[in-house]
Amino acid sequence: MIRVCDFYAGVIGSLRSELVLVAALLFFAGLLSAPWVARRKIRVLLWYPLWVWHRIRHRVQPRDPFLAMVLVILSLNAISLLVNVLSGFLGVLPFVFSCLVGLHVGVIVVEETGRLHLLGMLLNPVACLELPATWISLSLGIELGLFQLDAFSLGNALPLLGRGLFVYAVLIFPLLVIAAFLEVLLIKWGVKLAAVREDGQGLIKTAEKSHKEGAD
Repeated sequence: MIRVCDFYAGVIGSLRSELVLVAALLFFAGLLSAPWVARRKIRVLLWYPLWVWHRIRHRVQPRDPFLAMVLVILSLNAISLLVNVLSGFLGVLPFVFSCLVGLHVGVIVVEETGRLHLLGMLLNPVACLELPATWISLSLGIELGLFQLDAFSLGNALPLLGRGLFVYAVLIFPLLVIAAFLEVLLIKWGVKLAAVREDGQGLIKTAEKSHKEGAD
């Protein structure tokens, strides 16, 4: 257990905290712009997050098998964050992605709830896992992008890419696995709670109807 803790302390310590902070700040810049984008109905910025969200809702149904839901959510998140890391080969792209990811998350929240519940989103246990994983993946892409901007060389960038993929494999992906299981657990719990509530309301209505019939 101590060795595992030391290992992950080393992995986290190898991250460039200033780049993680940059990724987070750009993410929040995009996130906070989402209500304005949604209100103005800027289609060029709305179509992709809404298309992705509708696809997810179509592919992930609350009554689907547990593991099937986990695999769909995990695969979508894993591919997205891997792209963040690889985007560093294109220089400034990770900076753009940092803003767009925040914007896309904000657009989905606004479209679903009508407003940006920033505090509620940050307190969501799934977001507490997914957001750090997202910022770390973007920071790895930014680090690679800065290297490419300074000295464009695919060959020399490979060791940096290898380090990024290592962090992705041992830190980011496990966080996404835990987040996917937790998200599906919460979905299933919500469905069960709704069913219990409906059953309770049905029993109350039946009792009231029986009471009225008895009174008549």
